[in-house]
Amino acid sequence: MEQFWPKNRARYEMTSALRRIARERLLHGRAREVLFKCMSDIAIVYLTHYLVHGHLPDFRHQPSFSERIAFRRLFPQPVFTILSDKVRVREYVRRRIGEAYLIPIYAVTSDIENFAFENLPPAFVMKASHGSRWVELVWSKAEADVEQLRFKAAGWLKQNFYSKQRECHYQNIPPHIIFETLLADGGKPPKDYKIHCFRSNQVLTQIIQVHSDRFTNHKMNFLTADWIPINLSLGHPSVSSQELLPPQNLKDMLAVAENLSEGFNYVRVDLYSVAGQLYFGEMTFTPGAGLMPFDPVEKEYEWALLFEPDQSFF
Repeated sequence: MEQFWPKNRARYEMTSALRRIARERLLHGRAREVLFKCMSDIAIVYLTHYLVHGHLPDFRHQPSFSERIAFRRLFPQPVFTILSDKVRVREYVRRRIGEAYLIPIYAVTSDIENFAFENLPPAFVMKASHGSRWVELVWSKAEADVEQLRFKAAGWLKQNFYSKQRECHYQNIPPHIIFETLLADGGKPPKDYKIHCFRSNQVLTQIIQVHSDRFTNHKMNFLTADWIPINLSLGHPSVSSQELLPPQNLKDMLAVAENLSEGFNYVRVDLYSVAGQLYFGEMTFTPGAGLMPFDPVEKEYEWALLFEPDQSFF
């Protein structure tokens, strides 16, 4: 795969600063809004991929992980829409592994203006069904600004997550606000275990991505299924390998991810572990919209070898 790697590493690194400037100017705020309104899906995918990775995506060969994710942004399978919907995916999880793995829900609504927050418990999570990173942890309803929560949720409902990076499988997800149980581990959010499940020639490979202290001092680690550290960074510091111990239910965690990922060449399954109980978070088919700069960049191409590409139309 060396033939697909950047031919001049020094030149590649020298242009990264210029691309960062372009990203800030073109992909944020009003400039982004105006630019994206007049561009097609494929043009936006090409532009954003170039600004992050320094080259246009090769959809014929899809040599890197990010190029395979970029292809999915434009040509998703229909089932991606169902399983990316945080309401509808629950039925899939219920059928595959059972109700016990689902985080209990208090309410689901699309009418946030008339929603009765007083009926919620003292602590809860508020999140949107139709996107990513639209989540609010409420540790004390008595101390929270309920009208501000209502305003934030109303803003989520008005948005189509597809329009942000043209991840097309999000386009037709019905917008809802979900109120669910707030999981806690020692008075803070539990670690987020993201299990990347790759399949090539029916061989499963799993890579574990662990997020610690996500809402305070965010750290991220990558490990093999045997809990061996992987030298990879996506822009966040890592916890030392001596401090990051494997969960006692690691074997069960990997089995759950394998079950839920069956039939897919690649999907990321997110799980939580609280007091020995596993909980399902979400299934992600286009993590970070393929716009995560790998360090070292060679890992991009190693990951691509772990799963068969989606069918190319080019």
